Amino acid sequence: MGGEDVDRDKSKLWLSPNRAYKEKEDEPKLWGIFLFGLIAATAKCEHLRSRSQSSWKGGSLRTLREEAWRRYNRRMQEEYEEEMKRVISLLYEEEMESERM
Repeated sequence: MGGEDVDRDKSKLWLSPNRAYKEKEDEPKLWGIFLFGLIAATAKCEHLRSRSQSSWKGGSLRTLREEAWRRYNRRMQEEYEEEMKRVISLLYEEEMESERM
């Protein structure tokens, strides 16, 4: 019987006397890491959601592209009409000068 007591004592030598205290000390660290990860994930999701909403407020990309083409075509049409007016007025002036001679 004496040998069994010695074996039990040897197995307890490897256990830290403050093991229960160390387990309690590690528990808040784990909760802190978990809480930090949860907050970071929430913040990242919220950032992505707000960024995607702000980029799509004006409508879809297709709508934006179509609007840009309409503005471009309208500007080209206005420039063309102004150029035609200028050409017509030059032709008219040349015709008037040729009649005077």
